[in-house]
Amino acid sequence: MSSSSLAVAKRYGQALYELAAEKEILDQLEQEMRSVIQTISENESLKRVIEHQLMRPELKQKIVKEIFSQSLSSTGLHFLLLVLQKRREASLVQMVERFIELADEARGIVKANVKSAQALSPEMVEKLQASLVQMAGKKVEIVTEIDGSILGGVVVSMGDKIIDGSVATKLKRLENHLKNANFEDAFADT
Repeated sequence: MSSSSLAVAKRYGQALYELAAEKEILDQLEQEMRSVIQTISENESLKRVIEHQLMRPELKQKIVKEIFSQSLSSTGLHFLLLVLQKRREASLVQMVERFIELADEARGIVKANVKSAQALSPEMVEKLQASLVQMAGKKVEIVTEIDGSILGGVVVSMGDKIIDGSVATKLKRLENHLKNANFEDAFADT
């Protein structure tokens, strides 16, 4: 995604958040937007229609109204129709992600993405969450991901912070240290 598309997604997400906060419908709108994204991602033909660049916005709006008019509030539906009218549908997922991020921030919730080489036990997740809550001073929602390339340990990204406790990174540091070590001085006395 280009930086201009990302900026657009942030603006739309911010605007949706401000509108939802003003109308006091944050939770409702979050559920609606999650449902829209899930519906689009699970329905390949709808996804093709939404992403089709040559289809007129009016036709896309008609299809979206038919599908979502019964399940969305007027605010949610109008937001989707505006996105289609302005031809910003390619950034819809990022708009919703930004909206959810701002809603979570308002609720005092921070997301932590945790990568590990293998699945973490519930006890390990609980201990990690307790540590992250203490560090962040906020409620922490953990999203786990398995990534065999880190070999062991965990990599946590939370907001703009990254805590890399992976075995792969420790081995890389050791390798760099050994490459930069001056072994001639160590064996000079022999």
